[in-house]
Amino acid sequence: MIIIKNKKAFTLLEVIIVTLIISLGLLGVFSLFLQTIKVQNINKNILIASQLAQEGIEIVRNIRDENWDIIGNNFDDNLPDGRYAYDYLRNRESVDDVDDIDTNLKIDTDFYLIYGSESSPFNRMIEITNNIDYLDIVCTVQWDERGDKKQYVTQAFLYDWR
Repeated sequence: MIIIKNKKAFTLLEVIIVTLIISLGLLGVFSLFLQTIKVQNINKNILIASQLAQEGIEIVRNIRDENWDIIGNNFDDNLPDGRYAYDYLRNRESVDDVDDIDTNLKIDTDFYLIYGSESSPFNRMIEITNNIDYLDIVCTVQWDERGDKKQYVTQAFLYDWR
C-alpha cells in the first residue's frame, strides 16, 4: 500500500483570505453600481430642467413673434414686467416671491403644465424685464433632489428687431 504524504490542499486560512478578497471586490462593484444610479438620476433631472428652462424662453419668444403678426401691436404686448409661470398652452400665473415658486409643473399626457393631473418635482418661473428696446427674460427651474434644492437658470434677450 502506498501512502501519499505530499497531498496539496487549501488550508482554512487560505479559503478565508480568498473569500475576503472576493467580498471586497464585489462590495466595490456594488458601490459603483449604486453611485451610477444616483448620477444617472441627477443627470436626468438636470436635462429635464434645462429643457423646461429653454421651453420657458421659447414661450415668451413665440408671444413676441405673434405680436409682430398683429398690425398695431408692439413686440412687447402681453408681456408685462413681472414674474410668471407659463406653460406651452400659454396658461399664465403670477409668481410673487422668488423663494416661493409655487408654480409646480404638473405632468399631463407627457407634457409639463401648470394645470395637470400628476405633480412633478419641477417649478418654473419666468421673469420678464422690459428695457424699452429689448426684453430681458430669465427662466429659473427649481426642483428638490434628496432634500437639496437645485436650480437651473437660463437668460435670453429678445429684441424688437423688426
